[in-house]
Amino acid sequence: MRRQCGNLVLAVLTGGLIGVLGCAESPKPKRPLKSPSSHRDQCLQNVKQLGVVIAKQTSRSDTFPHNETRPDGIIISWRVDVLPTYGFNELYAEYDQSETWTSEQNTRVAMKRVSPLTCPAAGDLRDKSGGVIAGYALVTGSNAAVRSDSALNPSDVSDGLTNTIIAGEACGLGIVWTEPRDIDIDTLTLRVSGAPLNQDSAFSSAHKGGTHVLMADGSVRFLSSDTSTRILKAMTTAHSGD
Repeated sequence: MRRQCGNLVLAVLTGGLIGVLGCAESPKPKRPLKSPSSHRDQCLQNVKQLGVVIAKQTSRSDTFPHNETRPDGIIISWRVDVLPTYGFNELYAEYDQSETWTSEQNTRVAMKRVSPLTCPAAGDLRDKSGGVIAGYALVTGSNAAVRSDSALNPSDVSDGLTNTIIAGEACGLGIVWTEPRDIDIDTLTLRVSGAPLNQDSAFSSAHKGGTHVLMADGSVRFLSSDTSTRILKAMTTAHSGD
């Protein structure tokens, strides 16, 4: 029998309404694709959350977070150290701190994504071993608030917490999130690069036009790609009087 499209038919059995039938089903709504602006907004929230985590870690140790060198010479990344503060207690327990970050066990941990530590705009960036590339890194250097294996107390930042960058986007540097490496301003080119990713810039992101940076007071700024080297040098030093 040919099905007729037209009025809705109400089927009632034993006094109960069973359902409403139509000649066609309404299409299911599709999940909207995330726009570049929504990726940038999520990245902004990640950097703000990083600021909260750094503040909590700093209150416990009296210094900014930094990579820890154990007596046996093994270096633990600060990103591993802050996992419990983010709530990733099980993942923290999986990381074997008696081994290097490149050990078989810790390589397996590095392959697991920690969303707050990655930029959504960068996609699924990984190194050749499958380790997830970190979206954010601390600013380190001989005159920065954080050194390679030590850090200042916030009160020692004489240039002012609101004027000093403590961390920033660094997708282009290819740092695995468990790797004890960051934005070394003593060796890298002081430059801001937006999309496409740039491997030679201290600050690099998958956003067009610039990168997010975290100031030592917990505030977040978006630096444009045309920010001068002179300004970046002043913003990444902790007590130079710039």
